[in-house]
Amino acid sequence: MGRREGIVAYLRDELLDHPAPDFHVRSRLASERTVATATVHVTQTDLVPTIVRLRNDLRDHVAQGGARHTEEHWVIYHGTVTPDSDGPIEVCVPYEGAAAPAREVTLRVEPAHEEAWVPLTAAECTYPPILHAYAAVERWIREYGRLAGPPREIYPVPWDDRPDAGPVAEIARPYLPPFS
Repeated sequence: MGRREGIVAYLRDELLDHPAPDFHVRSRLASERTVATATVHVTQTDLVPTIVRLRNDLRDHVAQGGARHTEEHWVIYHGTVTPDSDGPIEVCVPYEGAAAPAREVTLRVEPAHEEAWVPLTAAECTYPPILHAYAAVERWIREYGRLAGPPREIYPVPWDDRPDAGPVAEIARPYLPPFS
């Protein structure tokens, strides 16, 4: 199935109320973290290799400065990424210790926040099925809170450690409780 056909199938499922995967949306407090980040404009065609390259570059950067990165990383979608739209995206690598900024690397504190999230297996991380997970999180937030930040894909474990055996990613979005 091509990209265009996949998008049409997703929209048909959403708009015509056809069965879609049933994602159990959860809520959690994400703690404050120090992250190294890089922001780029990228289309869907180059998305995965760009994420991998930036994640590796950020990990190398903090390690060269003597800091210790975690296995986790995430991608914040500040705009729409499609074959025709180029984001932007921000790749984030949490780390501990001291690191220095560089021209292409920003160091910042990701503030603590509440987020709605769903876990995904590798099979669920394909396009366009992943869009159902985004839609489930959006519906949950509309029912239980208010949007408080852009959507993100969180990769808590290396994919090689969990081949076809469980969650390898999460779709998450910061939110505010309805009366905060």
